[in-house]
Amino acid sequence: MQRKYPDRLTVAPSGNSNNSKSDRIDSNSPACAMLPPGFQGITMSATYFGNPAILRRSDQLFFLSMALIIVATDALGFNIAFRKTNIADELHSPWVKVHVFFFTSWIFLFLAQATLIASHRTDLHRKLGIAGVVNCGLMILITVIGAVSVFVNSPPRPALDHFMLGVVVHVDAIDFAILAISGILFRNRDSEIHKRLMFLATVVVAARFPFIGGLFKTKWPHYIDQDAFLVIGVLYDLITRRRVNPAYIWGGMIVALVPPIVEYFFRTLVPHLVAVQ
Repeated sequence: MQRKYPDRLTVAPSGNSNNSKSDRIDSNSPACAMLPPGFQGITMSATYFGNPAILRRSDQLFFLSMALIIVATDALGFNIAFRKTNIADELHSPWVKVHVFFFTSWIFLFLAQATLIASHRTDLHRKLGIAGVVNCGLMILITVIGAVSVFVNSPPRPALDHFMLGVVVHVDAIDFAILAISGILFRNRDSEIHKRLMFLATVVVAARFPFIGGLFKTKWPHYIDQDAFLVIGVLYDLITRRRVNPAYIWGGMIVALVPPIVEYFFRTLVPHLVAVQ
């Protein structure tokens, strides 16, 4: 007798406890047993991540792993830039040291927050979040002061040149401000969006040195590293939830599109400032 397979089987989207039982697949159910062997594994994997407790733990380990990788790649990227550029001379400036301190503090705050969540210390996570909000505000303030300082101390230039040097060169800081402030606003509204926006904000701050380009000895810009982290986040969502969180859609557009577009216009409209940048 020829074996018949169900025409359609669906798996409940992960993390949604309101799904009806009819939308779920039990790996031990007759319907699952009727699937060909190759498809049973896929179905059981999807059902595995459909368990809220497992999905929650998976998220904790994922974001903790990403935090550790961000710290490692930032340190390695900085080391490459330190040896191959004049960044060592810039570090003699007290203002640059203040800038480095607060921006680096954000990266380690993200690592600490991911560690607290993975350790089930949500209470400390929320308290440390206040320090993150303060640090975010100081980072934005430092960027604004730096831009104003460049304008005040700059020799006479066309208005477009001032705009490019005072605003456009800080595109990563601007992206960070948008993502971080949005993440803070979603803190008590939607934790799924909150943690992804904080992840992207940290990526924008940390991936300032072309680690991938330096690793493969190419001239790839630093935002390729940012895009790589974005792709990893999207793939993780697709594997565990079979959908992409909205934070990766509009936040990802900021990360993936704004830096290359800005660089294109900078090199096209003010090519004489590329060396100054």
